[in-house]
Amino acid sequence: MASYHNNLGAAYRALGHLDSAVESLQNAVRADADYIEGHENLGMLLGEQGKHDEASVFLKRAQQLKRSFEVAESEGYVWRGIYQSFDEVPVRGSGHEGNNWAQSTFEGNRQLRELMDTNGTIPFQTHSHHNFLPMLAGLVSQRGGTVRILDFGGATGTAFLHLTAGMGDPSAIELNVVELKSACRLGERLWPNEPRIKFHRAISDVPREIDIVHINGALQYVDDYRAVLEELCAFQASYFMMPRLPAGDFPTYANVQMNLEDGVVACWFINIGELIGIMKSCGYRLLSKSIETQFYDQSNLPAEYRMHYACNLLFGLCDGD
Repeated sequence: MASYHNNLGAAYRALGHLDSAVESLQNAVRADADYIEGHENLGMLLGEQGKHDEASVFLKRAQQLKRSFEVAESEGYVWRGIYQSFDEVPVRGSGHEGNNWAQSTFEGNRQLRELMDTNGTIPFQTHSHHNFLPMLAGLVSQRGGTVRILDFGGATGTAFLHLTAGMGDPSAIELNVVELKSACRLGERLWPNEPRIKFHRAISDVPREIDIVHINGALQYVDDYRAVLEELCAFQASYFMMPRLPAGDFPTYANVQMNLEDGVVACWFINIGELIGIMKSCGYRLLSKSIETQFYDQSNLPAEYRMHYACNLLFGLCDGD
């Protein structure tokens, strides 16, 4: 969420809305007090506005955070510990089920929707992992008819904003968001008269005809991720997209994620071979793989468990299935 507010601040800054940019960057450092990029961007923007004393505070904090990572101290890391199951992880608070997380996505998407209304032809807010779904949906749309998408863990409709901004013709999309009750409730408030987006409290509530399954940075928070993948694969969608997934050539393990406002949550880091095997058993093959550009410092973990970069994966349904 900190990176979301940071990107929103960058967008406001590019439009010249400096007060809104400052507010968004302040939200970024509130969401994650150890977010180096947010502190740097806020400090530089305040400096450009002539607020040098305030700028110095954030720039100094950014330097302190950099030094703390360099000496590999355990304090300040996003993730800690190596566990074999979610039951072992010492969670605390309501995490994603709390109102603060859902409200934060609601406010962020409301602001982003207003900002996107000022776009020209090219939506400069749609970048990084937000690029992939509009591009794939655009390709699928060439078949004709409605492009039907299941967005698992899609918050209050973030993907809908990027689909409508990033597709050449977003008129024939149907986005089915599966989320927790609090996010669904706020998502329905955000899009009350928009027939192209629907919110569901369970996977089983989604219509069975789906072209694309999309999971952006959500699978790792599901205890039984294998069962969820199998349930989603049962839709037999043509494509299965997983941006920002913490997977790689390390053993699967659970750990503690510390940077949520509403507590401490359990999070999976998944062996990529295991994940590909699950998808293969469900009739899917790997089509594309890449990494996200954001670096995660995990030097507090044993070397064999470090990820550093999340990955972006695209699977396709095998021929004949």
